Amino acid sequence: MFETGGLHNVKAFFNHNDTLYAGYDIGMQRSFDNGTTWNLAPTTGLTTTAARDVYAFTRRGTTLYIGTNQGVYASGNGGNTWSAVNGLPTDDDDVRALATVGNSVIVGMRFRGVWRSTDGVNFTDYSQGLEEGARARVRAFAVMGNVIIMATSDTNPTVWIRRVQ
Repeated sequence: MFETGGLHNVKAFFNHNDTLYAGYDIGMQRSFDNGTTWNLAPTTGLTTTAARDVYAFTRRGTTLYIGTNQGVYASGNGGNTWSAVNGLPTDDDDVRALATVGNSVIVGMRFRGVWRSTDGVNFTDYSQGLEEGARARVRAFAVMGNVIIMATSDTNPTVWIRRVQ
């Protein structure tokens, strides 16, 4: 089991190349044996604060992406080292949701809406059709084929559905 934080603090799970990852409010852990044992995941390349809150995971090809309270980070070596992904409107915004649809990486930011990249580097605003107030409340994504479903939350929760072209 987890050394600190406990399972009640897990924000996201992800399976990448038979390695399970768990993001939680004090970092990341990973398991190489189907979740029987967990160890702290390397944080080389993450800022101290980004390594604290890991909210979301996705992958594009062999690149693993994590959404943190300090933006998006990418790893091309199974999470052993990380580098900041630039090109989003701000590098220090909470990234609460990540998804991959085809070759697109979709990023849900807590205060900046939804962003899309087809190369994993350059992002464009993908929030069309999302109410202005909902842009500040992105919480989670689900993907069904080429359709992305997003949940927002506040006193007036919204479900936003968009086909990725």
